Formats: sequence, structure tokens, C-alpha cells
Amino acid sequence: MGILQGPVDVKYTGIYPLFLIALLIFVTISGVLFARESLKSEQKESKIRGIFMLYAFLSWGIGSILDASVDLNLITLPIIRIILITSNIASYIGFLMPKFAKKILLKE
Repeated sequence: MGILQGPVDVKYTGIYPLFLIALLIFVTISGVLFARESLKSEQKESKIRGIFMLYAFLSWGIGSILDASVDLNLITLPIIRIILITSNIASYIGFLMPKFAKKILLKE
């Protein structure tokens, strides 16, 4: 289970931390492998998607580790959450490639 620490932070106990670490490792490694395959593509759009996905998975992994291991205070909380937010924005661009991003990134 978990213990609520502050309004938004939970400290997990029991077997949950081991499960979360395994999940974090699995998602990060499989995401990096997926992005690597996209980077090998000949198409420019796929390579750009691969760059965004690589950044998204790596920054999500780092941000998640920091979120779980660092004491969240007035300085560290915004920094870690900005890392996680930029990870989500990069995954949005990497997976969906919206028209505005395609227009900016694929100037042909």
C-alpha cells in the first residue's frame, strides 16, 4: 500500500516499490528500443518521430526516478514536474505528429 505524504506525494510500501521499479525499467528500455528502430528509417518524418520518442522515454525514466527518490520541496518539485511534462509533450509529438509540428519540423 502507500502512505500519503503532503497533498500530492505517496510513499509506497511492501512489494509495490519493486513492481514500480520493474515497470519503469521495462517501459524505458522497450521505449528506447522502439525509438531506435524509428531512427533507422529512411523517411525524414520517422526519424524526427524517433528523436522525440527517444527523448520522451529517456526523460520520463529519469523524471520518474527523480520523482520517486528525491524529496519534493519548493525547488525540486517544479523541476521534476517540468521534466515529466516535457516528456509527455515529446511523446505526443513523437507518436501523433500533429499538423503544426509537421509543418515546423518538415520544411521541404
